Amino acid sequence: MIETIGIVLRIHGIATSQAIIESNLGCPVQWGTMRDGSQSALVNLTDDKYINWDILTQFVREISGGIAEMIDNGAVGIAKLDIGMPFYFPRNYASSITIPAELCELAGKSRIAIEVTYYATSEDEEMSSET
Repeated sequence: MIETIGIVLRIHGIATSQAIIESNLGCPVQWGTMRDGSQSALVNLTDDKYINWDILTQFVREISGGIAEMIDNGAVGIAKLDIGMPFYFPRNYASSITIPAELCELAGKSRIAIEVTYYATSEDEEMSSET
């Protein structure tokens, strides 16, 4: 299993209401304001500290039509699936992740970008998360 720090769906460039976004996605979103004053929405997809590709793929399948429709009609500008990964420094010298083709295909057809963010993490933090 692949360890993660978190997985979120980030939606930016919002020109509609929170209620419409939640209706299109079929789930609640956290509403926020970006530094430039624009609205953003976030859906936390982290159940535990490991990635379950089947659950993540099913979620993208369920929201795919709603995201594509909102982007096409200008209700939102960008949707990104952000996968936060730990990078244990100084132990690791390289790191990579392979995202299943089915998830990539669904995301692409839905106009959802996939972003992987690596967070420098100390070995002390790794040890404390294992206990």
